[in-house]
Formats: sequence, structure tokens, C-alpha cells
Amino acid sequence: MAPCPHPTSPYMALRRHETHKTESPIMNDRATMRPGRILIASVCALWLAGPALADDEVVARVNGVEITERDVAMATRELGQTLQNLPQAQHRDYVLAYLTDLQVVAQAAEEAGYAEDSRVANRITYLTNRTLMEFYLEDLATDAATEEEARELYAEVIQRVEPETELHTHHILVETEAEAEELRARIEAGEDFAELAEEHSMDPGSAQQGGDLGYIQPQALVPEFAEVAMALEPGALSEPVETQFGWHILRVEDRREGEPPSYEEVEEELMSLLTRQAQHDALLELREAAEIEIEADDVDPDLAEPDVTPDLVD
Repeated sequence: MAPCPHPTSPYMALRRHETHKTESPIMNDRATMRPGRILIASVCALWLAGPALADDEVVARVNGVEITERDVAMATRELGQTLQNLPQAQHRDYVLAYLTDLQVVAQAAEEAGYAEDSRVANRITYLTNRTLMEFYLEDLATDAATEEEARELYAEVIQRVEPETELHTHHILVETEAEAEELRARIEAGEDFAELAEEHSMDPGSAQQGGDLGYIQPQALVPEFAEVAMALEPGALSEPVETQFGWHILRVEDRREGEPPSYEEVEEELMSLLTRQAQHDALLELREAAEIEIEADDVDPDLAEPDVTPDLVD
């Protein structure tokens, strides 16, 4: 969860749902873009697979100091990136080994007097403040991002979203212009486009469908391809088109006005927008009420401006 200085526009959220049937090299990054964060699915599956355990259930002891399921849960979140690189069966063993090592070293450091070190005190103060901030903003976001608010936002935005053109496109991708010219001539002479695409196209995403890309918005295509596709009348065959992937022959079968996404399709994005906006607004309100004095010469003193609001929570 991260408050954002400029929450992603709800208009963009409703425009991200391009319609296409296959993934193809002629589609740019927007064709497969999906919002939201990647969850540590393997970790979730591991804990959900077993019986529910109380947060305070003891799972290990180090010199009499208890390690509980609550510690395991916190460490699992912190080690999420590392755990993704390990087999799922090793996750719990890894986390417990980490926590026992943590206790062993922490106890040794305390015996060596590090608890009195100013560096430790400064770090504890910083982490305490960060934890307080995280819980405060999490609870605030939970109250703000309700289904009712999300549906109201959807209803407001969907009225302003203009439909975008979608093209039902077929193509054949080959290595050279000469091959493209030859295939174009064979199609013009009456051979079947789909059969030639299955036999000759280098595009693994569409060749087995006879070159069919389905309905897709032009902005989801590489520019050279999109420009030609938009200029074609339905049923017309293009001249060879060069992109970074090779040479294409394309045919637009149909064009239509795309339907806006349903609420269910963009609910997660709308909830994220509401969350970020609530956190952003709360931060600015708290800044406005606080007395902030910037002493450093190399820092912009006007930190209360929205343009420099940082992401606070990972």
C-alpha cells in the first residue's frame, strides 16, 4: 500500500482493458498491462494449506526467548521477495531459520552492549515511527476504500469515458520483404489467408489461429502496425509493413466501438485509487496542521506541496 502524490486517473483505469484474443509480438506492453501489486501467492498458499494457528502459538525458543506464529507472519512478509526464489516446501523452514538466527545474533549483540548504542536507539525510533505511520494509513485506507465509494466513482467516470475503436485484425509475419510480397500475391490470386498464416507466419501467438489477433485497440499495437491497420478498410489487404519483428501482411476484418469495462473488471483498480487518494489527502491535511521547519540548505523547504509527496508505505 503506497500513498501516491498523483493517484492514477480513474479514466486510465477504465481504459486499460483492451480486448484481444492472443498475445503477439506486434502488441506493445499496453496489451498485457494489468494494474495492482503482485502477491506472494506461494507463501499465501503455504499458510492457507495448514490449520489456522493462534498468533501467539510458540513455534521455537532460543535460550528461552519464544518465537511465535506472529513472528513468523511478520518475517514472512519481510522476506517475501527472497521466498519467491525458493521452493514452496522450503519457505517455512527458511523463515524459522531466519528467526532463530535473528534471536541468536540479537542476544549476542545485547550482551555486547549494543542496546546502549545510539545507532540502535536511532534505528528503533525510526522504525517505531514508520510502523505507527503504516498502521494509521492502513486503517484510514480501509475506511475510505469501500465498495459503495468505488461504485460511485465508477458511475461518475464511466459517463465520461468515450468509446475507443477496436480492430479485428489478421496478420502474417515473415522475415523478409520478398516473402511478404510473395504471400500477398498468393492471397490476391485467391489462396486462403488463414491457411498461409498457419503455414508461414513466425508469430506463435496467432499463426495457429490463421493469423487472427481478435479485436484489439490500435494503441495496443506497435506504431507502424497500428498506423497501417487504422488506414485499412475492412476486408482490404495491406502492402508489406516492416516492424522490429519482421515484415507483416495484415487485413482488417472489422472495426467497432469498444464497450467500457464493467465495474467488476476495474473494481481492484478503483479501490486502489480510493486508497491512495485517501492517504494522500490525509498526509497533506496533517502537513498543513503541523509546524515543519526545514533546516537543510539542499532540500526544498516547500515539502507540503503535492508534487513532492513521497510514497510512504511499500
